[in-house]
Amino acid sequence: MKIGIAGAGLVGRLMALVLVEQGAAVHLFDQTSGVENSCAFAAAGMLAPVCESTAISHSLMQLGLDSLLLWSSIQERLKKEFLELNGTLVVAHSQNCCELDQFASSIKSLESIKRLDKEGLREIEPALDRFKQSIFVRNEGHVNSRVFLDLAINYVLEHGACFHQTQTIEKVDSGFIKTDEGTFNFDFVIDSRGLGAKNDLAQLRGVRGEIITVQTREVNLRRPVRLLHPRHPIYIVPRPFNHFLVGATTIESEDSNFVSVQSAVDLLNALYSVHEAFAEARIIEMNARNRPAFLHNEPEIIVKDRLIQINGLYRHGFMVAPKIVLEVGSFLSTSKFDQKFEKLFVKESSYASVN
Repeated sequence: MKIGIAGAGLVGRLMALVLVEQGAAVHLFDQTSGVENSCAFAAAGMLAPVCESTAISHSLMQLGLDSLLLWSSIQERLKKEFLELNGTLVVAHSQNCCELDQFASSIKSLESIKRLDKEGLREIEPALDRFKQSIFVRNEGHVNSRVFLDLAINYVLEHGACFHQTQTIEKVDSGFIKTDEGTFNFDFVIDSRGLGAKNDLAQLRGVRGEIITVQTREVNLRRPVRLLHPRHPIYIVPRPFNHFLVGATTIESEDSNFVSVQSAVDLLNALYSVHEAFAEARIIEMNARNRPAFLHNEPEIIVKDRLIQINGLYRHGFMVAPKIVLEVGSFLSTSKFDQKFEKLFVKESSYASVN
């Protein structure tokens, strides 16, 4: 089977990974030669379905739990480490301690969490000694997004995929992708362009997210930390070379040129409140990206003859993408989706034009 994939970000590369292992002839199309402008490049890569369950549906949480298991198998195939599954720590300052109770009561998988006092927290994360209590969420983690993106494209190219780079995609439809260099025909086309598909998908919108990367040798964290706050909860994700990603802004805007002053102040103040040594950290990067989302902020797979559109992953891309592409890959080989998955996430082509 010959498959064309429009968009070589997270979903496109994962989809290519699944399909080359099924023996398909895969052609990836992207308007750039790299992923520097994609949401995935700037993402923290958090895998936190239980933490996110306070604000998402049970079905989306389950999609994330299934994807957690798949990430481990993906790392085994790529044969290099990019995945950490040391759990998530959720903390709040004393004046906001009620936020922890509210968070715990809202979680949809209570068996996954453990309440820690000050001593228990100090045992697993000594740097967080200013907090008196916390919640530890087992088995969650994060992907080093940039390492994964590089490994994935190298893997699929080594296994026969063709990468059509720097071609302007003019039209994506059933069985073909049209670019400024010609029209390419396929047995099936996967559209994973994110906001690049906005003209083809009604109700798709961009939700701005901002992230700042700092570097310091004075702080040591082994796992992602979520700081609860009534106005601006944040997350801190450790990366190699003493780098830390801090983010959490979700802004209804499609302006992604630069991080705003207000967001930078909020994020950096919250970072400093977690550990005073962050005051001397060096800012390495500041990134703003628009995540594609539908009105309900859940992903959709829209099937139209020989075209499958995968979109609307919102801020949950790394958390849910592996399970989604596995289901799409299964459909391409068997012509059937899992019934439960189909009922929840698969839409007919008429849905995209009406809703």
